[in-house]
Amino acid sequence: MGNRRGRSVQHKLDAVDALASKFDEIESEIESKTAALDMDLDQMREQLAVPKASSEAYLQIRNNFPATYRRDILHHATAGDRGLRSAGNTVAHDGDPIGDAFLYERGLRTDEQTYLSLNGLSWTQVLRRRKSSGVGRRNSYLMWESFVITSQAENDRATMMLLTAHASAKADKQRPLETALRNAFQSFVATFDENWPTDYFDDPQTPASRAYWRFWEVWRDTGRKGA
Repeated sequence: MGNRRGRSVQHKLDAVDALASKFDEIESEIESKTAALDMDLDQMREQLAVPKASSEAYLQIRNNFPATYRRDILHHATAGDRGLRSAGNTVAHDGDPIGDAFLYERGLRTDEQTYLSLNGLSWTQVLRRRKSSGVGRRNSYLMWESFVITSQAENDRATMMLLTAHASAKADKQRPLETALRNAFQSFVATFDENWPTDYFDDPQTPASRAYWRFWEVWRDTGRKGA
């Protein structure tokens, strides 16, 4: 009787172990498929970003942003810039470093110094980091305050958000760019070179990381909203 009972208990234990092993396999398979889906989603976002930013209709709208900046802030608009505005095209009020970079890649604009003045980096530098969609949307920088940024794609999105915020503020005719904000931005872009930092958020004490968060501190201190 005791042996039969012992065999029955062992059989049940073996069944439990087999079931646990099966659950582990299923969990591992789910994790693997989830990781693959995440990778596919990132690739889709990257593929969708370029057509949106480089479409002819979007570029026509974006062309008004540097044109308006030259007219209202630099007071040095070209005849072509004035023609864009007088044609009644939709006006672009906010920065978009990637979208505007395509203007120069396509040869629609040649005033590279204007782009550099707005974004702090050359358009060729920016296009090399065109990893994510939606990086030019306002208010999106706020999401980065709640967790540590580690991956390169997140690095790039956060950087583009900062460039977008600066360009939008600098081109704002109604509110001059504060000196403190200008200095904070210059300190940030000074940490870049042609290679573009790839891990400057991994260590909060790196010059680029300190400069990044300092910019947003000044942004809030000056009472600016969104990005």
